[in-house]
Amino acid sequence: VLLGPQGGVLPVPSSLASITAIPGPGGIAIAGSDGVADQPLAAYFNGRSWALSAPVPFGSYGRFEAVAAISPTQVWAVGLGTDAIPLRLSQRWTGRAWVPVPAGGPTVLAGVAYDPAGYWWAVGHNNSISVMQRIAAP
Repeated sequence: VLLGPQGGVLPVPSSLASITAIPGPGGIAIAGSDGVADQPLAAYFNGRSWALSAPVPFGSYGRFEAVAAISPTQVWAVGLGTDAIPLRLSQRWTGRAWVPVPAGGPTVLAGVAYDPAGYWWAVGHNNSISVMQRIAAP
């Protein structure tokens, strides 16, 4: 994937779905799916180069649909995973690793944001039913 004209090249076949700026020392995080193993993809741009980080694999298929950040150690990504049935996919970046966040039943999560009161909010749908979920920040 060409991330330019000045963003560089992400050296994997992928499908990108979301981008966010990371407050603090700077940076950009992107999320999507890797296009090869059909698993979530996350990458970070530090102003000079891109680095891939490996989200926790999810069932037989997974993809991130949205990413949001409040610091380099508080980045959340949500999406869809399947393991026989569609399931919510939610993970957070700690600055060192991706950690799964329990997210409940069969739903596609398509957006995520932080509330300064200390909660992450995720929205999505299960066919024609809209879903909104509040998760306390660790």
